[in-house]
Amino acid sequence: KFLLNDREYRLAINNEPNHLHGGPGGLHRVHWKLLAYGRHRNGDAWARFGYLSLEGEEGYPGTLELEVEYTLTIDHVLRIEYQATTDIPTPVNLTHHSYWNLAGEGTILDHELQIKASSYTPTDDTLIPTGEIASVDGTALDFRQSTPVGARIEQLVETPAYGYDHNYVLDRTGLFPLQ
Repeated sequence: KFLLNDREYRLAINNEPNHLHGGPGGLHRVHWKLLAYGRHRNGDAWARFGYLSLEGEEGYPGTLELEVEYTLTIDHVLRIEYQATTDIPTPVNLTHHSYWNLAGEGTILDHELQIKASSYTPTDDTLIPTGEIASVDGTALDFRQSTPVGARIEQLVETPAYGYDHNYVLDRTGLFPLQ
């Protein structure tokens, strides 16, 4: 539940006792409509999808109009851009949780990963951030240098996430330029 403009809103629970990823009928479970697709003049391919979340869906106030555009550049960069508008105040925090095996074979554990983050947010037993910000230094979560995903994953088997399901605190310096 949350309080907004002196009104309490109760959200659908799907991860006792929490409301995770938008609830049991969250945006990851609804059908998004293909709005448009094509190529830009520079050769980048793109597709735009939309969804209309009606007032009260999963307990949220307001009607929320959403769009997400995926662009695959000629330089092999995947760019994801979100846009959301609502008719009354409502919390919105969109992210992306797709998992792809970019090699097309084998497992994700062989993929090299680099995350420009010196810190992460530890979680409780239900994977909710505790509010602490901790260093990745010396942990299985340290991907500041390119490292195979599976190199240290066995260190996370006994954790609530049972693998990598962590929020990283991105460093402000050294990030790739955003367009």
